[in-house]
Amino acid sequence: MSNIKYYDLICVGTGFASSFFLKRFLEKSKKNIKVLVLEKGANKTHQWYMDNHKHHLSNGKNGVFVNYTEGYNKSWTFNIGFGGGSYAWHGVTPRFDKNDFKLKSTYSYGLDWPIGYNDLESYYDQAEAIMQIAGPKESYAERTTKYPLKPHKMYAFDKILKKKFADKFYSVPSAKPTENVKGRATCCNSGVCRVCPIDSKFTVNNSMMDVYNDPRVEIRFEKHVTSLDIENHKVKAVNYLDKEKVEHKAYANLFSLGANPIFNSHILVQSQLDNPLVGKGIVDQRSTVCEVDLDGIDNVGGSTNITSIGYMLATDDMRKKYAGAIILSYTIPDNIRLEQGKYLQRARLVIQFEDLPQEQNHVTITDDPKVPKVVYLGHSEYTQKGLDKLHSNMKTIFTGLPIEKVTFDKELFGGGHMYGGTIMGTSKSNSVVDINLRSHDVDNLFVLGSSTFPSTALANPTLTITALSLRAADSLFKG
Repeated sequence: MSNIKYYDLICVGTGFASSFFLKRFLEKSKKNIKVLVLEKGANKTHQWYMDNHKHHLSNGKNGVFVNYTEGYNKSWTFNIGFGGGSYAWHGVTPRFDKNDFKLKSTYSYGLDWPIGYNDLESYYDQAEAIMQIAGPKESYAERTTKYPLKPHKMYAFDKILKKKFADKFYSVPSAKPTENVKGRATCCNSGVCRVCPIDSKFTVNNSMMDVYNDPRVEIRFEKHVTSLDIENHKVKAVNYLDKEKVEHKAYANLFSLGANPIFNSHILVQSQLDNPLVGKGIVDQRSTVCEVDLDGIDNVGGSTNITSIGYMLATDDMRKKYAGAIILSYTIPDNIRLEQGKYLQRARLVIQFEDLPQEQNHVTITDDPKVPKVVYLGHSEYTQKGLDKLHSNMKTIFTGLPIEKVTFDKELFGGGHMYGGTIMGTSKSNSVVDINLRSHDVDNLFVLGSSTFPSTALANPTLTITALSLRAADSLFKG
């Protein structure tokens, strides 16, 4: 036993949640600590992602997990590799609004978070500074500071919507820089942003290597964590498999799980954590596409692929009756009309609805310790009511605007986000982790990322993930 190496911290995963937690932990820790990072994926180059951009995402069709749906076309999309989701995102970084944290008390649906906007505001500021976010002076959330960089330019139809809905439509906050910053070039505005062709969009790989190059940190790639050894309310070791499926253990005083909601849940289910809520309520936003053929308006003049964000479907009156949604303005290279003289007279809007966690949607085990099963049996009635009102509400929004035709996609898809499975709350009876993301059951375990979100909210989750991770790390050094 005396020959076993102990670490001060073992981190699982290298995406946003783990990287921001580890960054703050290292900033506040002593020089002689030792950290082990275990990453399921490989350390691929930017060129590899460019060459494999159509095939690098896991979606349930490649054996990474079992995707069980009943009557629904529901995928769960994520990237496996160093940097996690930072190599698979579009760089959209709005804050959650104060009411997103108080869904139950404000709208009588869902759950309230055990923390509020004021608890995260300073951490939102810090995360935006680290990522060098470009954004407008105004904001839907009640921010009191300016974004680090000027906003991206709006397209012609965005400007028309901005004029009509000044207090509900904004240039989208983005991790794609509008000027050269810290080795990242100005966004090239090519519209192919899933893998940025010039590596300008913020990723862990191009902006946080100081964290992983720190001499206190040891990182091991292609190591699949399967479970934790838990004794007397403490984690003693983490169990993982290498590429040859050989089993290993690693020991530490402190542990953090920063995988996505599927794998955070799966690890804890396989660890037989004594909490019936583990793995329950996994959820995603529900989205659809609205294509708008414009009347004599060339939709030009803007910048990146997602230029604007609208909250016209998220009023308090609406959300008291049905799920709210945000409207994201997408401008991508194939967004054209095949009509002479009207090639550029089209706008594409993605309508992204919030959803409520349903206990029937959950993560469970399979015969293979590496492969979780995700059971999804449908979205909430709250969300369906919002979808049922979509066409009539959009008709009201478009009234008086220069539009020839509006076409709604019949298919729903996920927001490319996932939430739940290890939600935060005030006690073990209603949650898995506390307000600092520390396990209620295990004293030396932090569970990070959107698996801890009690609700999906309206907006994209990344900025809130990073703010929560910074706050969780800070909690270790208080008192």
